[in-house]
Formats: sequence, structure tokens, C-alpha cells
Amino acid sequence: MRTWRALADCWPAAGGALNREAIQCTGCLMDTETARKLCDITSTFYRENASSFSSTRRSSWAGWGRCLDEMGLCAGTSAAVSSGAHLEGSRHEGVARPGKLERDAGERPEDAGSCGERPEGPLPGDVAPLAGQLSREPFRVLDVACGNGRFLRFLQEALPGAAIAYFAVDDCEQLARDGLAGDADNVAFQKLDIANSLIDGSIGRAIKAPSVDMAVCFGFFHHVPGADSRAALLRALVKSVRPGGHVAVSLWQFAKSPELAARAVETSAEARVEYGLPALDEGDYLLGWQNRQHAYRYCHTFSDEEVADLARAVDRQASLVARFEADGRTGTLNSYLVFRRRA
Repeated sequence: MRTWRALADCWPAAGGALNREAIQCTGCLMDTETARKLCDITSTFYRENASSFSSTRRSSWAGWGRCLDEMGLCAGTSAAVSSGAHLEGSRHEGVARPGKLERDAGERPEDAGSCGERPEGPLPGDVAPLAGQLSREPFRVLDVACGNGRFLRFLQEALPGAAIAYFAVDDCEQLARDGLAGDADNVAFQKLDIANSLIDGSIGRAIKAPSVDMAVCFGFFHHVPGADSRAALLRALVKSVRPGGHVAVSLWQFAKSPELAARAVETSAEARVEYGLPALDEGDYLLGWQNRQHAYRYCHTFSDEEVADLARAVDRQASLVARFEADGRTGTLNSYLVFRRRA
């Protein structure tokens, strides 16, 4: 699989610098030392549990189909997705098949992808050009925190006529290589410690990518300590897309599940003692994994107010196309934001 290292000098960096003096909102408890420790704990978790984690993250999420729908990419591009059909015989899993709830949850959504649910009638003005572009030229996608690359597999089935150029970024190279090894011709991978790059303010220079048509970040924002760092990541995503391009992110709201919330409180208490951590910010937890000892990762559960605040962080650079909830048995455990970059 190709890497970006040889091509980095040819491509402009995306994103903006972060104010390192304020990695979270005024009045919060988080400090830089604690934030780095949380990031290191999470990186260690994925490095040591890559295989078992990847094995539970093979299917698509219901919210992904809705994201494409809101971007206008499903109309006329994928009858299989629109009809909710499985793609029998494919080496990839059907996009309408229920998948794991979330990168860090482990529950299964009950509903299928939502492409095809758009009301009948004329499509928005920007939809036809997007749909037409898919068959004319490479459709560039940046996937930040790509994990095992399952979003690429979803796109390949959801947009079968598209020539997708996939730019993948993740700190865990094993996860990415295990999932993307068969797609070397259209994949470029960059190993990057995204969370620590946000803390030290280098994210704008660190992500090496061309201007893309779509940038996504699914199942990762909850691993970023601090509201300001999360806002910086969203701004970097917006700046990575061309004018008129789209950004989609998911924000985990596991506190909406009483079972997950109770488990989070229990494992956080254990992990704080083990790592000697101070009290964390509201909504911050350390979650366990398959009852394994010393296997923890930092996770933040987003309130509805935090979702709204994050959306406002880029209101000058992008217009909010959609905000919705999806995934999990209740269909509410992930909050999604879809943006269109302003000209």
C-alpha cells in the first residue's frame, strides 16, 4: 500500500493551528499533561488490541447512508443501497446489513442505511453535479481516523460507478493495513497521531492531503480530549475539502444508553486509580474492552449542547446541511453533522 510520505511535498496541508494555551473551554479541568496522557492511553489500547477490535468493526453504520443521502450522493448512484438490498456475493458486507453501533460501543443498530429515504421531488441544486461527477473523474475522499477502512468498503458498494481516490489517516497502522491491503491501487495511507497533533497545534501541517470532495471522521471525535481540540479537528476537516465539498462527522452519545453509561462510570473509576489520573471533565470517561485487564481508552460522551457548539465552530467556513441521530438499538447513540464548505 502506498504512503503519503513520498508525495507530501506536492500537496498543501489542511487545517488550522490550535491555541495551545486553551485546549478546552474556560472553566474546564483538562490540562495539557492530562490530555496527552489520555491520548497515550488510547493509542496504546489500539496498538495492543488492533486485531480483536478490527474483528468487531466489519459492517457499516446506518448513519453513513444518511450522510450520503444528505450530500445528494445516493440519488441515481446506488440502487442496492436505495432499495435496502444486500449485495450477495460481494467480498464486502452489504451496506444495508446491521453493523456494529460505533467504533467503541459494540451494540448493533436495528435499522439499515437510510439512502433512498429522501422525500420524492426535485433534488437540491448541488446534487446533480455531485452525482454526475462520480462517473467522470476520481472522487477524492479523506477519512481521518480511518480504522480498518470499512468506510471505503461502504462507499465502494454505495457508489458502484464512482472512481474513488481514498486518502486514509490513522495512528494505528496495523488496523489500516489489515483492512486496506486489498485496495492499494486507489488508497494512500498516512500514519499520524491525530489527537496529539491537535494538542500541540500541528494538525494544520500534519495532515498531508490534496483538496478532496468529501472528508469524514467517524468514531473518533470522542477520543479527542477538550472542546477546543475537537473544534480544531472539525476546522481542519472543513479546510481539507474543496469549496462546495462536504464534511461528515459522528459524535458518540453513549450517555443516552443507561447500560453504557453505568459501565463507563465503573470502568473509569478503575482506570483512574490504575493510571493515577485526576478528576476528568464532564462527559469524559475511560472505557474497558471485552473484560480485558489494563485495556482502556479515553471516550467523551457528547451532550446535545456540545453537538450544537461544535457545529457553530465552523459556521463561517461551512453551512450545516444536516444534523441527525442514528445507530444503536434506539437509533440515537451517534449524532451526525454534515457540512458543505462555503465558496
